Amino acid sequence: MRSQALKSFLAIVITFTASAFTAVFILSPGTIPNLSVSQRFLRSHISVPAAISAILNPTNLPSIAPTTLSSLNGSYQPVYLINEPAICSTGLNSTSHNTFSSPFLLIYIHTKPSHFHRRAFLRHTWADPYFKARFNYSTVFILGDPQNVTVQQKILNESQTFHDIVQADFRDVYENLTLKEISGLHWTTSYCSHTTFVIKADDDLIIKPWFLFEILQKYSNVSSKPSIYCRKWEKQGPHRNKQSKWYVPYSVFPGKVYPPFCSGPSRIMTKSAVQLLFNGTQKLPFFWLEDVFVTGIVAEYMGVERYNEPLFLEDVVARFNAIGSDNLKVAVAHSYGLSNQRRLWKAVTEKFPGYFTGRNLTSFDDGFLDDGE
Repeated sequence: MRSQALKSFLAIVITFTASAFTAVFILSPGTIPNLSVSQRFLRSHISVPAAISAILNPTNLPSIAPTTLSSLNGSYQPVYLINEPAICSTGLNSTSHNTFSSPFLLIYIHTKPSHFHRRAFLRHTWADPYFKARFNYSTVFILGDPQNVTVQQKILNESQTFHDIVQADFRDVYENLTLKEISGLHWTTSYCSHTTFVIKADDDLIIKPWFLFEILQKYSNVSSKPSIYCRKWEKQGPHRNKQSKWYVPYSVFPGKVYPPFCSGPSRIMTKSAVQLLFNGTQKLPFFWLEDVFVTGIVAEYMGVERYNEPLFLEDVVARFNAIGSDNLKVAVAHSYGLSNQRRLWKAVTEKFPGYFTGRNLTSFDDGFLDDGE
């Protein structure tokens, strides 16, 4: 039974289709008047196909003159500026002595184009080939267009060195996290559909692979069910204050409460959930709050269950200071920046030295400058 809030949201779609209008437009790269800041952010770089912007308020329709109408749904199909289609099929992302035809787990990592140091840090820690080969998983970084020639050239060089970057044709800004997530879902269904589990992760997470795989083994007997395991939020309503970073007007989401959704930094998904979630993003109009949209609205609509996973820690800084090393028992922790990542990973190596025997550990106090937010 769908929630009343979801029904209200879907009623907007019905209004559009019944009026022979579409809720989604492909915007030309030129200046378009009467668009909000978040809607303007959706336009991609002039050199790549225009990205899709959702206009959910029917009163806005007469003031916009789009060059092309999309089909009658909310679909965004990414075009890849950089792609690594063989990551899951050949074991390219693992060590050469232990390749595999398909990994047990894929972790796709949301990262900003300018976060070079964070990606470098991850490649030396939980995304290191040693751990990926030992626990049979692959990693890929998902990012968009930086709109900056210098940054783009550095990304191209980085890609040619590490072959773990997938870049889609949306403008990489906070308001487009939904497009980044759709790109991750689309890439997974296109190039890594045989993996048992999929994890969405932010680039400021600490993941302990050995504990993570204890969790995955716990869920292996239900891996065929469309499910998400995460830090689950319930009875959360939209922010109506226009000054809020997460402001959502009544015209976009008229309900008082969102469907249950997962905290943004990380979540475990079964492969059937990934396919359903991507399919759902093609049926519903764009909603810019990625976690609410994908794991709440879309998941509710497509029948994907969300379960709370207590070993996914959210506010790691406060709890680390409060309970000391006990927080090292969790599998995934949100560190809120590279300086905390360094500190926490160093603590992990000291707490679990057996997993690092013979490893040439990077100095975690030097060498990785924070890229900033």
